[in-house]
Amino acid sequence: MGALFRNLIHPPYPLPQIPPTSSPRVGAPEQLNVRSRDVEEQAAQELRRLDLEIRSLQDERTRLLAKVVKKMKR
Repeated sequence: MGALFRNLIHPPYPLPQIPPTSSPRVGAPEQLNVRSRDVEEQAAQELRRLDLEIRSLQDERTRLLAKVVKKMKR
């Protein structure tokens, strides 16, 4: 029990040092707002990319269906 208590007070490994500039209290709301905007922009960009991909796949599907109909008429 004594060794366990001693390890809690003085751990056998070095504790990580957190630099003062990375404190969550310093500028946290501004950092969160910037991060939120970045995430929103990335999501909007991904939605645009997916929309373009969906449209191109729909166009390809329409083109292939027209090709099938044309071959079936022969």
